[in-house]
Amino acid sequence: MKSKYDIDAVVPTGKVLELLSDARREGSIYVIANIVRVINSRGCTCVRLSGSERIALLRALQQVRQGKKVLAAWLPLGYQTVRFLGLVKQLSGRKIRLTKRDIERIKRAARWYRDHDDRYNRRQLRSLIFCAKELGLHL
Repeated sequence: MKSKYDIDAVVPTGKVLELLSDARREGSIYVIANIVRVINSRGCTCVRLSGSERIALLRALQQVRQGKKVLAAWLPLGYQTVRFLGLVKQLSGRKIRLTKRDIERIKRAARWYRDHDDRYNRRQLRSLIFCAKELGLHL
């Protein structure tokens, strides 16, 4: 099931910018950060997170590191950890250091996805592995 904010390579950049505007009205920092990441990957580096959005992203990462699930409750904490770490690294310009707890959670999430193999979990596992590699962690 696709959501309003599922963006693939065929969605025009103009439409992605409209989605960013909608996401900013709704206030979901994860969605906002992902859309900004997509826009930047398309070569439009003029679009950035605002100062308050950058702070909200860092707070969300802090909450996840404290064990609170910020995204959907069914997503493992390790998956949420790796996604927020990747977004902070890409969008805030901060140097991110993986903690032992981060690594343990990410590996635990990967194990869970491998143990509960189905079409959706394989997609999540691919995303988790890709994000972990970007952070320098090989699963």
